[in-house]
Amino acid sequence: MKIEPKRIDDLSPKERSAVMERSMEDISSVYEDVRKIVEDIRNRGDAVALEHYKKHKGDIAPSDLEITTDEIKDAYNQLDPEVVECLKTASQNIIKFHKAQIERGMWSIEVSEGILAGRITRPMDIVGCYIPGGRATYPSSILMTVLPAKVAGVGTVVAVTPPSKGMVANPATLVAADLCLALGDSLFPALGGAALWGIHMGLTQGLFAKLVADVTPEDFLGSAFGIFNLVSGVSVLMASLIAGTLWSTYGAPVTFFTGAAFASLALFGLLIYIRAMPVTKVK
Repeated sequence: MKIEPKRIDDLSPKERSAVMERSMEDISSVYEDVRKIVEDIRNRGDAVALEHYKKHKGDIAPSDLEITTDEIKDAYNQLDPEVVECLKTASQNIIKFHKAQIERGMWSIEVSEGILAGRITRPMDIVGCYIPGGRATYPSSILMTVLPAKVAGVGTVVAVTPPSKGMVANPATLVAADLCLALGDSLFPALGGAALWGIHMGLTQGLFAKLVADVTPEDFLGSAFGIFNLVSGVSVLMASLIAGTLWSTYGAPVTFFTGAAFASLALFGLLIYIRAMPVTKVK
């Protein structure tokens, strides 16, 4: 079937009427039904969702309403690697675009003597994102709703999507959600990863500083520590580049565990050094 474009002036009265009235369908009849559902959810919460989705899973439980780590792993296994790469590229582009949109947190001008006018921009505390599911699957929806919210600094972002039979969500939607979570929606993993990278840098720099002080003659300590600070600065830069590359290429989990590995190596080296230090007896 080939669709030929037409100028609106060339349409017949019937065709013109069909085009102009296609978005004028009366949907007021569904308002009352929707209002009842919303009120029921407000009063009974998740129990309403559990009753509704028994059609997909008879023994449904509250835990079935939240996506698990295993489901995310299965989604990656089901999805074509090229699609995963496309979602990663899209997420990076969306983040870059919305970072460019960020305004100053506050600005003001003096409109008259002693009178200031301005604007303060603050992110919302929490937002909810609806992601189409079932027969209509648009993984881009989660990227284009969750990522702008995270870039804006929203504290908590909740995304929901209708499941299919067996309470299974679309794998492309789950992978897109996982890419969004790389921005650190959960506080504890984000702080844990930062802490481990900090421990790594602190221990290694502290350990090497002690080594420099131990092996350098006193007259050359200033020059030695100058070189040490230069090397440390380059090391911090390299560590940041490595962490950024890991984060954008492999996601948050790999970055987290890499930081944990480096922190463990640094701690191990410190323990070896302490055990090798000579013990001075005090008389």
